[in-house]
Amino acid sequence: MDHQAIAQLLGNYGEFIGSIVVLATLVYLVIQVRQNTKVLETQTLESVMTGFNDLNMRVAESSELAALLAQGRVDPSTLAEVDQLRLTSVYRSYANHWLKLLRLRERGVLSEADWARFGLEAAQSFEHAGWRQFRIENRVFEDLYEELEKLDGPPVSRTTFGRVER
Repeated sequence: MDHQAIAQLLGNYGEFIGSIVVLATLVYLVIQVRQNTKVLETQTLESVMTGFNDLNMRVAESSELAALLAQGRVDPSTLAEVDQLRLTSVYRSYANHWLKLLRLRERGVLSEADWARFGLEAAQSFEHAGWRQFRIENRVFEDLYEELEKLDGPPVSRTTFGRVER
């Protein structure tokens, strides 16, 4: 075998090995992207739960805030002006959180099933008097309201500022 044939044979082996390395690298990258996606989804759900837990713990730790929410559920017009402002601030915190969930769903980060659960709870909340008034006075969340209207299902929670009506 002459030098040129050997060089050609080594070149062919080199190309073959190079192709195998490229393929292995692509497989590795696919695995890494999948793992990274799972980590991102987990972090997103953790963030969602932490956000709701923080809001709910503020209510649980303050009987004054809990009473404000209970009255706002029934008839917010009976609240003093400062309490109406406090109620609106709490509602805005929840609405901002639900809007974040909607945006995560639109970006494909939050699953449709998770959106449906959280969205149904939001829609259930908006059935109460205080939330209905908030909706009228806060059109900035219009796209959230429109998406919530598309959801249909039974009550999903007994903790949305009042009793579940059946």
